[in-house]
Amino acid sequence: MVSINRPRWPLALGVIGPLIWAAGGFLSQPGSAIVGAFGALVGITGAVAAHLLSGPYEFAFEASDWNADQTGDFYLTVPMSQHRRGRSASAKAEMRKRFGGYETVGVDTSTLPDGSIRLDANTTFAGRLLIQ
Repeated sequence: MVSINRPRWPLALGVIGPLIWAAGGFLSQPGSAIVGAFGALVGITGAVAAHLLSGPYEFAFEASDWNADQTGDFYLTVPMSQHRRGRSASAKAEMRKRFGGYETVGVDTSTLPDGSIRLDANTTFAGRLLIQ
């Protein structure tokens, strides 16, 4: 089984929200409706966040987006603050075909200590990086 490091706060909100909503229902004070509505909002926020973070992050790039290093090779970097898939994210590079679609290419992808994803290649190309 592969462990994917994803943020746990959407799950926490999804569990805590209904509990707050239920607690609001047991209160017999005027603020119970407000507590219940707050709990529902927390739960909905958790569900939406979990949905948005469930699929891969797609980073599209052009051949002109690459940076050159000292050895003459090329690299692209996607910071963790952009892909939001955690420090142990994995990536797959795909090159855009001439007449549409993509094909997987064998290039080096690595996760840097700060969670950024780095793509290294000996030539530039247009394509996308799928980060999970």
